[in-house]
Amino acid sequence: MGNYLKKPITDEAVESGRLGTVNFASNTIQGWRQKQEDVVIVEEIFLNCSLFSIADGHAGASASLFLKDNLKQAIADTSSFQKMFQNRSVTSKEIEFDLKRVFDQLDQRMWKENITAGSTLNAVITTTSLIIMINCGDTKSFLVRDGKVHCETIDHKPENENEKERIHRTGGFLKNGRINGKLNVSRAFGDFALKMNQTPLSLASFQIHQKDQPVICEPDIQILERSSTDNFIILGCDGIFDVLNSTQLLQMTFDRISIHESTTKLTSEIIKTCLAKDSKDNLSVIIIEFKQFPKFNPSIFHADVELDARIFSSIEDYITELNIDELCLEDIFIQLLEDKSLIPPPGAGMYLKFDIVREYISKNYPEIMEDYDSEGEDGEDDIRTDPFLSTPGFRTEQIDDIDSEHEGDIDSSQSSTSE
Repeated sequence: MGNYLKKPITDEAVESGRLGTVNFASNTIQGWRQKQEDVVIVEEIFLNCSLFSIADGHAGASASLFLKDNLKQAIADTSSFQKMFQNRSVTSKEIEFDLKRVFDQLDQRMWKENITAGSTLNAVITTTSLIIMINCGDTKSFLVRDGKVHCETIDHKPENENEKERIHRTGGFLKNGRINGKLNVSRAFGDFALKMNQTPLSLASFQIHQKDQPVICEPDIQILERSSTDNFIILGCDGIFDVLNSTQLLQMTFDRISIHESTTKLTSEIIKTCLAKDSKDNLSVIIIEFKQFPKFNPSIFHADVELDARIFSSIEDYITELNIDELCLEDIFIQLLEDKSLIPPPGAGMYLKFDIVREYISKNYPEIMEDYDSEGEDGEDDIRTDPFLSTPGFRTEQIDDIDSEHEGDIDSSQSSTSE
């Protein structure tokens, strides 16, 4: 199956707690990928100054692991953060200048250490008064304030006009949306095979020409004052945002936290929903809570309990009406999606409920699950187009079309440098 496993590895690496002035939860799984190249970074820079970051590696994990080992200290050593540590005044321009220099210096160190992999990176730094959002590549974060998406990082993609102009000016070209036919992001750490303009064969030469490359590591930085109406921030790798946008994640967060009040459980639900929506990447997410984080809502809780009961009742109806020997998990889930009497959860839609559907059928009708559970165990490459709905040839778009009625980057044929 090329770059994909026959079945996803869904063991979750969960972390949660309080860091500085905020609560958080993070979660990451390997998913369908042959290797885990995502790295979650959650560290205290100094008292009440916290770093939350996802480094999404490609062509191996060496670049993302390097960032995990070195990013925090590199930021802490800057003059602007030293001033903050000493409670001295510092300007936004100073912070931005220092952070961009940190990215350049880390990339130079990778060049010197012959790291051949690459990594995008999204980071959020919180202090008692500031939120600093940093983006290099297509790992994304967004801030929800007063119940709305207040700001969101912009992906660095080769087709963006300003990125495309730089790529062409520095000797690169686009093929199938990829720089030199290889990489589908235009800013990243590492990827030095795409940073050879002016043939920088020495570190000194690379430093001179670091900005004159088809791929650069210069981040976009947004510095905001914290507000009493801040709700939360979500960071996610591109595997998350390929299938759920910021509005959907906002709706999902308000809905699910109102039901179970568990940020940790929400991270798991986000990842399982992305798997159900056919995301084939490593999957990583971080949620940062502010004072106006959603609270438990009894009416939303009871509505969710009622929805589960109606789903189970509908499953029984389908099985009663149809021949159980001819049913599979896919058939039942499509029936649920087509059932106009079932109002799906906000944001995630019925994909959120796939796990409980599978669990219910496994417990009560194990014979229906036999073909699903044995999928891929014969050692042959199976044709699979959906991680949960496992019938060969099933088109996920069919579910998308049905589910949308209720609703309010990887090229595996490329070499290992593909993002």
